[in-house]
Amino acid sequence: MADLETRLQRAFAADAPPATDPLFRVQVILRQQRAALRRQLAEGFRYACACSVLTVLVLQVVDEVGESARVRLVVTAILALSYMAIFTRRYLGMPSFVHLMRAWLRSVKATLR
Repeated sequence: MADLETRLQRAFAADAPPATDPLFRVQVILRQQRAALRRQLAEGFRYACACSVLTVLVLQVVDEVGESARVRLVVTAILALSYMAIFTRRYLGMPSFVHLMRAWLRSVKATLR
């Protein structure tokens, strides 16, 4: 009977799940955090590139339209609000981003009247 019990214990021990390793869990969490950081940095780089292209395009339009101080002020406000909207979209969420852009467009229309 004792021989049967030891064989059963060995069989159950061989089939048991491995013991949890806290260091492995920490390494997995670190790997996930590093991947998330890489994604965030790539997203920030894309936004920075989009902002620089937007700036160049807007400044070309300003040079063609005119050199008045009012136009430059409106363009500066548009660029500042655009950058703010782009970089805060991640924290505000898409509905808030759309609401912010609508409010911004209304203010631009009111300024140009």
